[in-house]
Amino acid sequence: MPRPTDDRATIDHDHEQIVLGVDTHADAQGTQAMWIESFRHGVRLGLSKIPRIPRPAKTVTQPIGRVLLEVLRDRETDVLRFAHDLGIPPTNNQAERDVRPAKTQ
Repeated sequence: MPRPTDDRATIDHDHEQIVLGVDTHADAQGTQAMWIESFRHGVRLGLSKIPRIPRPAKTVTQPIGRVLLEVLRDRETDVLRFAHDLGIPPTNNQAERDVRPAKTQ
């Protein structure tokens, strides 16, 4: 099966291949390392582009996106849990479908 070109589709595809055992261990490790480094690079780049306003948190509102980037940096293991535990899918699509009522006509 050809590898998708869109990032989200690629993550889903790689996860599926690893779970199905199609990917070799070396490929899985390389893929995992590539996505983790890409995540870290994106967070570092975002933090460098959106400077923190240096005052106490209760007295100033940080620029849009800055707090999210800090949470992503500080909680990397939670955000990337799917990359380490293959039982966890990379998206919550199935969980969303499970809680949504079935469409009736």
